[in-house]
Amino acid sequence: TVTVPVIDRGPYVAGRDSAGDSAGTMDYHTTLSLLTNGNYLYLGKTGSAYCDPTPGLAEACELQVYDISTPTNPTLVGVQDSSGDVSGFSGLGFNTLAISGNSLFVGQQTDVYPCSQIAGFAHGCELKVFDISSSTSPVFIKGINTSGVVNPSTYGDVSALQVSGDYLYLAKYDTDYGFCEQSASLIEGCGLMVFDISSTSNPIFAAGRYPSGAAAGYSTG
Repeated sequence: TVTVPVIDRGPYVAGRDSAGDSAGTMDYHTTLSLLTNGNYLYLGKTGSAYCDPTPGLAEACELQVYDISTPTNPTLVGVQDSSGDVSGFSGLGFNTLAISGNSLFVGQQTDVYPCSQIAGFAHGCELKVFDISSSTSPVFIKGINTSGVVNPSTYGDVSALQVSGDYLYLAKYDTDYGFCEQSASLIEGCGLMVFDISSTSNPIFAAGRYPSGAAAGYSTG
């Protein structure tokens, strides 16, 4: 006879739908990532259409910020779109989040367009940096393509981010066909990337590793 323990996790106390509403019915999108910072919860999700910051209408916003100073009453207080503009249109999911100081790093699903540094046109930046010095109003300040540089188009969803001191470690799904070298223009095949974030608003590619663990190689996807 096998005895299976029953764990009582306590009663359900609160919830929000994908539009940020406590009594809504929006369930069209999937929550992909969560990160707390003080009294705020940052939520990354899939999205679509135009981002509206109004609670109950924010289902298209890939980044949502909740005030959790009262833990049982999360209140939507800020949003962002994956285009980098609050009222933008994109729909690319925010897979993973990390914070260093006043900067929020976001790893998103891949996009075939170039990585623009203009808010509202940053769809192609798989790594994004938002200024969160005002916690409720994230501002897009920098975008990086998963080739390791700003402009070229490439492929590869960012799957995980981790900050350690002055370095940001980025893992991505190996969907690229390409080289993993130590030159910022030849790293689209790197499954692991390291960025120097001593200036948090300006991540600089510092190292990469091929999925095998080698420092150089060619990925076939």
